[in-house]
This record gives sequence, structure tokens and C-alpha cells, in this order.
Amino acid sequence: MPPSRIPPGADLLTCLPCTDQGIPGLAVYMRSRNGVCCTKDTVPGYDQADRMLQMTRDYLLDKGKITNCKQNAVDSKTLATPAAHLTLDVTRSINNLHTLPSGQHYLVWNTDDTSGTSFLSADLHYANGSITIPSTGRYHVYTNLTFDTNANVLSMGQLLVDHSVKKVSRGRTDHLLLDRVNLKQREIKSSDLEGTFELKQGDIINVAVSYPSYLYNLPQTNVFGLFKLVSD
Repeated sequence: MPPSRIPPGADLLTCLPCTDQGIPGLAVYMRSRNGVCCTKDTVPGYDQADRMLQMTRDYLLDKGKITNCKQNAVDSKTLATPAAHLTLDVTRSINNLHTLPSGQHYLVWNTDDTSGTSFLSADLHYANGSITIPSTGRYHVYTNLTFDTNANVLSMGQLLVDHSVKKVSRGRTDHLLLDRVNLKQREIKSSDLEGTFELKQGDIINVAVSYPSYLYNLPQTNVFGLFKLVSD
């Protein structure tokens, strides 16, 4: 939309990529032709997820581990240390519930997108919802998930949902982080987890959620990321 056509107060808007249905649960104030919707409402989970992305960018820039940064987007090919910030493909993650055998479901993460929000450094391997650690060291790991019981109506009064970060090391699975969210009717609620861990080469890290069908269908509010801490 040309600047001359932006209405008064537009600087107070939050603008995000959206589908034909707009931004779930929020009133769309205006929509651009290239698939961006703007709202005056607070986007649940977005501020926290954006803070995590900025934390990763700030650390990599401070340590000189990004050699090229254009328009606040990270070019994964120029990262000199393992780092990732992934957004969730909610639709494909939910579809996995119906297409995969019981117990084999995994969350589907976007490793790259046109907005520059998602990125994965070349030395990290991503497959089936998991990231494989390329070198032993200390890593900061984080995830934010947002749940919606407006569009996804609960069939009961409330529901406890587990959100966790798991590590698979030499065939053994451990929980690194765990949160339990109490969902009630007609609400949007977020869960964020983060911590620093000593990880070994070949360790596999993934995010799990017990009821993915209640995830808020806006990729930027559901994220999974990590970066390796480097000594000065």
C-alpha cells in the first residue's frame, strides 16, 4: 500500500503475513495485496516469539558471527556459528496427526521463508521436526508455542497441555525443558521455554506438544530456536 494511502494511526498496527482468513482471532484493520494483514489488536505470543528471534540476532551480531545482515534478516550462509530460528507450519503439523502412525507425530518447522524470520545455519541438520547438533558445546535453546481455544473449541471445560524440549542422545530421550498449560474455553495462551545446556555432537533436539490441534495458526507465534555460545 503506497504511503499516501496509509490511514492515520497506521504506525500503531502490527502487520504479519496472513492467509485469506486473515489473522486468527483478530480484527484485520487493513490488508495488502501481497498477503500481509495489519491489526490494532495485541497479537498473543508474538511479542515473546519476536523477543526470542531478536535475542538470537543480537547475540550473533555482538559476537561477530554474522558477516552479512540485510534488512534485519539473517543470511544463514554467512553464519559462523550454529544457529537457528524456526517458525511452525501449524497446518502440516496438525495433518501429521492423521497421516502418521500413532506415536510418530512430529511438529513441522519452517527453516526458511521470504520474510527472513526463519533461518537455519548450514552446519545444522533439520529433519522431521528435529535439529541435530553439529559440534559439542554450550547451546541456548528456546521455544514459544501459542494455543487458541477460540478457533479450536474445547470439547471439555479445560485441558492440560504439555509443551517440552527433548534431547535424544545415544538412543536415550530426556526432557530438557517442560511446561504444562491449563487451557480453558475461548482464550489464547502462550508457553515459552528457554535454557542453556551442554550438548554433544550428534545430539538431537526437538519440541513436543501433547495436543497440537489447539495451536494458534500463526507461524510467527510458534517458534523453536537455538544458538551455540562462543567464548570471547
